Amino acid sequence: MLNKALRLLLTNRITLLLLWVVLSQCCSGQHGPQGFRDLPFKVTYDSTVNLLTVNDAPIERQEMLLFAQINRPAVLRHFHRTDETDQEAEFWDQSFDGVSPKADLLRRTLVTSVEVKVRLLLAREFGIRGEVNFENVERRWQVENLRRQEAVERGEELFGPVQYTLLEYVENDLRSLDVALMQRLEEKALLEKADSIWDHQPAESRLERMRRLYRAYLKGEVKKAIVRVNQENILSLDLVAGEPTS
Repeated sequence: MLNKALRLLLTNRITLLLLWVVLSQCCSGQHGPQGFRDLPFKVTYDSTVNLLTVNDAPIERQEMLLFAQINRPAVLRHFHRTDETDQEAEFWDQSFDGVSPKADLLRRTLVTSVEVKVRLLLAREFGIRGEVNFENVERRWQVENLRRQEAVERGEELFGPVQYTLLEYVENDLRSLDVALMQRLEEKALLEKADSIWDHQPAESRLERMRRLYRAYLKGEVKKAIVRVNQENILSLDLVAGEPTS
């Protein structure tokens, strides 16, 4: 009888221990909700930050909403939807093979937000840009639109639209930033550190090789970035609806 009682007690203890392990893994936030999974960087959950910080540089609400707009078409394509069907509210919450479009949009937005901030921080480090906050991007956008409007009023020939939307400006600005960063990193021979004998392709052009090494370098910088997120505040953002940009 005593042995039976001891075995029962031991079994109950093991069961409770296993249950505690499972619950702690589920509730620890290590993986978090769907949108916080499978990220190319480690995340620390921190309720003291507003939304998200990358190497202590904050990512603001307007940034995340803008990057959600940039990623929205890719999400629709991934789930085989068109612009005519993307307004269905139930679509964003549906589960497709265990993942909802809303969660996929969040994950893509988090990745873009961190990748862009890493590029801006590198640009500041190498003297290409002085500021990394989003207000500075918006200010440059407004200045550029004013310059373009004045050029038109003077009758000057203008390449591109008279006025950029914020989305258009940011996408163009990031392309220009990539070129400047790639050149600066090549000057400092930092791209060579991202090279690998297994990646070497003798037939590729110099520009193709630079682009490949640049992508590899950025991937490494993103992977080692210190990312802190306020999970509750980020989940409260309506990335699907977002906000219109003029």
